[in-house]
Amino acid sequence: TFAQKGNWQYALSGEFSNFVAGANGAPWERQNQSVVGFSAKYNNTAKLFTEVFSTQGYSPLNWISGGNFADPGETWSDRDAKSFGIVIGTQVNL
Repeated sequence: TFAQKGNWQYALSGEFSNFVAGANGAPWERQNQSVVGFSAKYNNTAKLFTEVFSTQGYSPLNWISGGNFADPGETWSDRDAKSFGIVIGTQVNL
């Protein structure tokens, strides 16, 4: 929380994870994530927020924990996959 003006309270958040799932060059090598968020709360009853996120690599948890393919070398993982997104929302207490 970095500012409060009248009934409004503002907050900024961030997160980074560097998930190493396998050897260098393996399809399941990594899934890294960065997230930045901002929120504005009004009277402790409503919150408007937005998050911006970016991921590098894709390694699904079901594969890391044992997989579900007949061939143990087959995977949905992709070390070069990239995604970017924006989430906008609100929480309201009635």
